[in-house]
Amino acid sequence: MQILTHEPGRSRWSLFASKLLAGLPDEAIRDLEAACVWYRCEPGGIVLDAEQRLDGVYFIAEGTVRIFHRLEGKREINFAQFGPGDAFGELSAIDGQGKTADAIAVNAAVIAVCPQPVFREILVTHPSLALRLLEKLAAIIRKSDARIANLAAMTGPQRVYAELLRLATPDIERLGRYVIEPAPYHRDIAAWAGTTTDVVARAFGHLMKSNLMQRQGAALILNDRDRINVLTRISTEEGVD
Repeated sequence: MQILTHEPGRSRWSLFASKLLAGLPDEAIRDLEAACVWYRCEPGGIVLDAEQRLDGVYFIAEGTVRIFHRLEGKREINFAQFGPGDAFGELSAIDGQGKTADAIAVNAAVIAVCPQPVFREILVTHPSLALRLLEKLAAIIRKSDARIANLAAMTGPQRVYAELLRLATPDIERLGRYVIEPAPYHRDIAAWAGTTTDVVARAFGHLMKSNLMQRQGAALILNDRDRINVLTRISTEEGVD
């Protein structure tokens, strides 16, 4: 990442849109902004790697960052994707135990890194921030519990179907159809579903053979969302991870 130095290099960005800092006095947010080190990261650039120590809270002012864990240095499991107004790294800032995942910029990003001592001090000074952080961590735990349950109860293809349903949006041109545009790469679906690209390919093949899904230009079209939803709960011939 490239450091953005002082004015006017970063004057266009601020942390007033941060969800975590919402409700704090303007002066407190400006003080936190001044304490941060600001970075620019190009698309595909590493925000955090396996060897880097996480010693602050990362506030995203612009762009998108993907959080993931690399298994055995190869296969990736996606944890989350954050955009403008989001933050990550709070857990390590609280307990000092270091990072739990890697992060890369999906597109050009501007990130403000707040040092751990500064963040801990503002937590003590502003109880409303501490409460908001507790609510965020509680939501993460609930989401993780649900994902663990899905990983344990669903086959690989069923998790692929569930991920397609999560990504799909209603087709404004045809009632009843759903669209994923642009069509995701198999490796991306595999990372979110916690499976392999071979399993994704078999699941896609099953949906297309059944005319439940089709490719249309750069998009994937789900022709029958309800039937795909049923497949997330029952086994098929491809339902072996």
